[in-house]
Amino acid sequence: MQELKKIKDLYELCRLIDDTADNPDLSNTHALEKLQQFESIIQEKSENNIISITNHLNVETHTLLKLIEGMKSDREHKQPKCMRELIKYCYQAAGTVGLMMWDAMRIQENNAKHHAICLGIAMQITNITRDIWEDSINQRVYLPKSLVGNIEPQDIIQNKVKSEVIRNSAKHLLETAELFYLEGNRGLRYIPKENRFSIYLASELYRNIGKKIWLMANGNDFEGLTLDPIHPKSLGHG
Repeated sequence: MQELKKIKDLYELCRLIDDTADNPDLSNTHALEKLQQFESIIQEKSENNIISITNHLNVETHTLLKLIEGMKSDREHKQPKCMRELIKYCYQAAGTVGLMMWDAMRIQENNAKHHAICLGIAMQITNITRDIWEDSINQRVYLPKSLVGNIEPQDIIQNKVKSEVIRNSAKHLLETAELFYLEGNRGLRYIPKENRFSIYLASELYRNIGKKIWLMANGNDFEGLTLDPIHPKSLGHG
């Protein structure tokens, strides 16, 4: 029961940070100031790289600050140059959440942290692929330059980028996400039984979003890509 309380508290904390970064009523300057205030409070209250969020929840300061760093980058957005740069952002925005969730569930196996990070990254890549159009309206392009070239949000909105280029880049992201899902789900065995199904369900829900996008873009299963995805084991985190 205490673990469920921790997970709820962690969700609310991450939601607060994310909502601050995405608040359309805040200017970039004001949003960045608020995020900087969060950073200052966290650093001030941190002891031995641990910050107490509630009486029940402690998280690693470094991980929480990485999440805020990712949210700040949304407000100072630049199109990523390559897949590694995109995945670094995905780690900051969501891999960190997976890492803190693992700690909230009091999983002792250190090897499990890698799987937690991978699952968070997979979900964030799915979000990015799903939201290509919406992100362009919000003046953001997460598709790496290595896949689509140096483009502006208006290029997507005004259909200046060939649809085939967008489709191929989306398929490449989804195949990369699939590798991260597979790696993330290998860590399910470390999760306490009372939480295991809910994490598995969230993973499958996001995977199915990706599969639906794939079918819309390609009309078949996860086969036939000409681009080489990045494998999770080739990446360092943090």
